Amino acid sequence: MDMRVISPTFSDLIYLKTLDLHNTSLSGEIKNLGSLQKLEILNLSFNKLTSFGSDLIKLVSLKFLDLQNNSLQGTVPESLGSITNLHLLNLENNRLQGPLPQSLNKDSLEVRTSGDLCLSFSTSTCNAPSEQPSIQIPQVTDFNMKKHHGYYRRVIIAGSVAGGLCVLLVIALATFILRKKRREEEVASRTVAERNLRNWNATTIYSYKEIKLATNNFKDVIGSGSFGSVYLGKLSDGKLVAVKVRSDQTQLGADSFVNEVYILSQIRHQNLVSLEGFCHESQRQILVYEYLPGGSLADILYGSKSKKTTLNWARRMKIAVDSAKGLDYLHNGNSPRIIHRDVKCSNILLDLEMNAKVSDFGLSKQLPQADVTHVTTAVKGTAGYLDPEYYYTQQLNEKSDVYSFGVVLLELICGREPLCHAGTPDSYNLVLWAKPYLQAGAFEIVDESLVGDFDVESMRKAACIAVKCVERDASQRPTIAEVLVELKESYNIQLQYLASQGHSN
Repeated sequence: MDMRVISPTFSDLIYLKTLDLHNTSLSGEIKNLGSLQKLEILNLSFNKLTSFGSDLIKLVSLKFLDLQNNSLQGTVPESLGSITNLHLLNLENNRLQGPLPQSLNKDSLEVRTSGDLCLSFSTSTCNAPSEQPSIQIPQVTDFNMKKHHGYYRRVIIAGSVAGGLCVLLVIALATFILRKKRREEEVASRTVAERNLRNWNATTIYSYKEIKLATNNFKDVIGSGSFGSVYLGKLSDGKLVAVKVRSDQTQLGADSFVNEVYILSQIRHQNLVSLEGFCHESQRQILVYEYLPGGSLADILYGSKSKKTTLNWARRMKIAVDSAKGLDYLHNGNSPRIIHRDVKCSNILLDLEMNAKVSDFGLSKQLPQADVTHVTTAVKGTAGYLDPEYYYTQQLNEKSDVYSFGVVLLELICGREPLCHAGTPDSYNLVLWAKPYLQAGAFEIVDESLVGDFDVESMRKAACIAVKCVERDASQRPTIAEVLVELKESYNIQLQYLASQGHSN
């Protein structure tokens, strides 16, 4: 029999405010939630839970608790009344009985109990389970209901239909006006964006005809992502390029295109992918980059056998150093400072010599002033790499990139993706799984293809800085400049080790 309980991994989400686990076949006791001190909304309805457990009373910020349609048995614990912020407690359709604790009988709290065996603040009512609960039957004036029943029913139906049509008409009109306003705003925004694109003059503007010719009518697909497909192209001077054609028709896709052109028009660095040019005509948005034939780091670590390459420890450290150099330039070598906001293995590209470059700046943000510590913005990024502090506070700074880069370092060390559904729940999240091992200096979780290939001190130094990067508290993380120093030392130690063993890089 399949028994699903609340996973212990939830206990690490200490900044979580809303948790919705309704209709997920959970059973047994409500547990593993006691550390969620900031949780305000908890929905565990439509499951098979049988016991309250002891964790609920620890949820001091809880305002709404929905436990309807479970299999909760026995009496309601007195301790629930100690949750001072609780506004709604839904216990409907369980197997609960007995008097409700008087601690729940307060004006600020709504308790719903319909569908339970016998729940009431009145002790006498629940001591007589054989009797039906006392319900006051409304007094109705007796007249010939049969005679008038059909008439009143028709009146009620007609009124309901008319009212419903009025509501639908109002909604349709409001929706039309809102959509029209949004379209006008988008057109105005797009016009400004197009004018800006052409005024930057930092990259070549290609015509759609030139793009079609360069890609041989978009023949050779070399990659794809949320933005769109990437094609191999050759410019008129013979230079190979990667051509990314936007297929994402959302406003986010349009904004990302403009943002990337703007960012890459201002920066040049050997460890950042350079923008050769773009096309923006006939509602087509196309980016033209330098071509990096080595593919992405994700392809090499996790791709198909045709793409997958075994990377030794020295090469992994070289890729880490190169990527950190690119991020260090964004954070410290450029004014205004730039936060990448989507650092991950698939956005680290390689040339044939395995030199690494950071790519994809569609989500990047600038910190316009030197003394600004963060920018408050909607959360964007990739699951598994996303800084938890940024996720909960919506305050973005350079340390958010550091967290994401720390996840990349863990991938290089362990050879596994950030989120993996295989195995036990404890190993699902790479950060939560790997961190305790590496903090203890236990290297049995190191990628098995690296066994016997690395210097222990080099690995220890890399593991130490990776663990610091993924600290939950951003103030405890190092800067990317500090990360770069540690990675360079780790890389040099590994090179010395290889030299002493008579191996080349």
